[in-house]
Amino acid sequence: LIKTTNGGNSWINSISNTTTPILKVRSYNGQIVIASGYAGTILRSTNGGETFVQVTSNVTGDLWGLQMINDTLGWACGTANSLTKTTDGGQTWERIFTPGYVGSYWWIDFFENKVGYLACDNGLILTTSNGGNNWQQKQAGNNDPLFSINIIDSLHIAAVGANGKSVYSSDAGESWIENPSFTGWDLNCVYFVNTDTGYTIGENLDLRRTTNRGFTWESENLNIGEWEIQLQS
Repeated sequence: LIKTTNGGNSWINSISNTTTPILKVRSYNGQIVIASGYAGTILRSTNGGETFVQVTSNVTGDLWGLQMINDTLGWACGTANSLTKTTDGGQTWERIFTPGYVGSYWWIDFFENKVGYLACDNGLILTTSNGGNNWQQKQAGNNDPLFSINIIDSLHIAAVGANGKSVYSSDAGESWIENPSFTGWDLNCVYFVNTDTGYTIGENLDLRRTTNRGFTWESENLNIGEWEIQLQS
């Protein structure tokens, strides 16, 4: 883990106390920082990411999805049906089950603290409206896995996945439009800055932009990696 405090001009190493690969890093307030990685690894920092200690996640899968909703509530998800939740700022984690689904969860996104979405295998999206107490399955397009999901606002949601899959909902996830696949490569992350304009990155791809809700994508001729992008609206 590396950290910058001057806008990226210089970087320093954080002490993670593990050799396990780290996949995601999240923070709500900048002071408590949570990181997730392979084999159910969750790390927690209370000093802005200077040093980390490992905490028990109660799951064993590789944790690709991580979100801190506020300074106490957070979620992590991943392979091997691994879904876990914290209500005390990452000190302890409770495994959460979604009856009827036993595959992998690739990404999680919550709107405030009650309404949440999981991008899953087989083209499924799991939704909750009560903070994860109950989950419903929605089929979003074909059976290709969905690797990333982005809540744009209370009604509009976008998701992308394997083989260039792109889907879009305008009714809070009740129904989904499957856009034409623009590539055979996997799309690993999607982020929309408004209801029409979004960006995606993926396997062996440069940054791509859409202005029509994912129906078509254009190259931005910028190679910034293939796993994740975050943007300011």
